[in-house]
Amino acid sequence: MTGLALDGYLRRLGCTARPAPTLPFLKAVCRAHVLAVPFETLDFTRGARPGLDLYDVYVKVVERGRGGCSLELNRLLGHFLVRVGFGVRYVSAQVWQPDLRAWSELAEHVVLHVSLDGRAYFVDVAHFGVTSHTPFALDASRHWQDDWLFTRSRDDDGVPVLLRGTQDTAPRPLFRLVLPSPTREHHERVADHHARSEFGRSLLCGRTHPDGGHTLVRGDRVFRSRDGVQTSARITSGSQLPAVLDEVLHGHPQLVQRARFLWHTRPVRESPPGPPG
Repeated sequence: MTGLALDGYLRRLGCTARPAPTLPFLKAVCRAHVLAVPFETLDFTRGARPGLDLYDVYVKVVERGRGGCSLELNRLLGHFLVRVGFGVRYVSAQVWQPDLRAWSELAEHVVLHVSLDGRAYFVDVAHFGVTSHTPFALDASRHWQDDWLFTRSRDDDGVPVLLRGTQDTAPRPLFRLVLPSPTREHHERVADHHARSEFGRSLLCGRTHPDGGHTLVRGDRVFRSRDGVQTSARITSGSQLPAVLDEVLHGHPQLVQRARFLWHTRPVRESPPGPPG
C-alpha cells in the first residue's frame, strides 16, 4: 500500500527505536503508541464512521494528529509491523460489559496476534480502558503490566478469554477472542455499530500515562486507573473540564476543543457509575 510512510508513523508516535522484527522494538513501538495516540471517537458524534481504508486512517492519525478506535489504530499498527517483518493476525473480540454482566453482542474490538521467532504475542494499543498494551506471550498463562495481572483461559465453549486482575483481586473478564481473521464484511458491521452505539453518541476518550496510569472520560464521568486501583468521579462543572481533558488529550488542542463542545452540549443524563471495562 503506497502513501503510508513508516518513518512518518514512527515520528507521530515519538518512537526512536530502530525498526526490526525484534521483541525490544515491538515493546518500544507499543509503549510509544499508547503514550502518544489517544483512544478517541469524537468525530463519530458527527456521523463519521471508523476508517476502514488504511490510507484514510494514516492521514487521520499521522498527518492530522488524531486518535482513533481499535478498528483504526490496531489495524494501522499491524500494517506497519508487517512492513517491518513481523507476522500479524487480526482477531476480533467481544468486550465484557460489567454493567450488564455479559459479553458484547458483536465482536467489536480488534486486537493483534503478532508472531516473532516462533512465539505469538497478544498486542492491543487501542482499548478505551486498561488493556495489555505491552506484548503478552500467548504461550504464557500470566502477564504483569505495572500493577495489573493479565491471565488467559478458555470458556466453556473453548474460546480464549483474556482476564484482568491485580495482586489482591481475582481476574475479571476483559476480552473474548472469538473471531480470528475477521473479514472486511465484519469490519463494516463493526464500523456501523460504532456509529450507532455510545461511541457515536457521547464524549469518549482515553489515554495511558508514562507512569502506567490511565484516564478515561466517558460522558460526564472520569475514570482513573493507577497502581491496580480504579476510581471514578463526576465532572460537575465546566471549570473542572480543562484539567481532566489535559490528562487525556494533551498535545492535541483540536481534540480538546471538540471534547469541550461535546461535554457542554451533552444530553442531561447520568453516565453509568462503574468503569466500562
